[in-house]
Amino acid sequence: MNNRLLGVGGKKIFSGWNEDSSLIDGLPYLGTYKKPHPTVFYLGAELYMIAGRNLGTFDGYKWDGSAWQSHSGIVSGLPDLGNNSKPDVFELNGNTYLISGEGSAQINGFRWSETNWVTDSSIISGISVTAGYLDVTCFEMDSRRFLLLGSSDIGFQGYEWDGSVWVSYSTIVNGLLGDYDISYRIASCVFFANNNAYMITIHDNDHLSGFVWDEQRSKWIADNLPITGISLMEWDSIPEVFTVDGNLKLMIGYDGDYTLSISYIGYNDEYTA
Repeated sequence: MNNRLLGVGGKKIFSGWNEDSSLIDGLPYLGTYKKPHPTVFYLGAELYMIAGRNLGTFDGYKWDGSAWQSHSGIVSGLPDLGNNSKPDVFELNGNTYLISGEGSAQINGFRWSETNWVTDSSIISGISVTAGYLDVTCFEMDSRRFLLLGSSDIGFQGYEWDGSVWVSYSTIVNGLLGDYDISYRIASCVFFANNNAYMITIHDNDHLSGFVWDEQRSKWIADNLPITGISLMEWDSIPEVFTVDGNLKLMIGYDGDYTLSISYIGYNDEYTA
């Protein structure tokens, strides 16, 4: 199941992130300006990662318990989208889906068929695409399914799944629009801890923001907790939160530089001040 859907709460109090290089073991350095966009998910008990690329292609990996191993099977059926593929994988009604943005004003839907991805336009039904370079974030909260599209041209668009199509739902982006400069591409991820829903957004090249969902006011409120401990950002960095053995992990697709020679940054939830 998609690790973002494990629900609120947990065994320990989340207080921030601690950099953890072991989380990126096995992942290659792609070079500068490659813009890896990771989505991490479970199929059964196995943990996989699909990373979109600036070229529009997809890289696949499987976690073996201590490192990521290249896994071409998990990206079988995914086409070359041209440039800036930005996937998100999630479960819905017993199926596993992937929705990906790309450089042009288009969104792409796929369904996992147990052996490969097949095109499925039904999972993007109702989505109105008005900009390119869209980042896709899908999550479940209070038994309702939401989808966010982020772009520097539009800020955030919000949708709710009504059982057959996505319906525009501006409430789920309340508090995000107009609160900061959206002069560059926007990426986000949502995770649950401490009986709250948190969001990490990266925008305006390397600017990082954290939010918590205020259920009473139905809006996102600025909150530094979900970004506490994150020390390294670069333009087009892409965040992804997931769980391993019940513990939160953060993977950031890092556009890289010649000094560090890394394309990903890993964090665990063992923050200490």
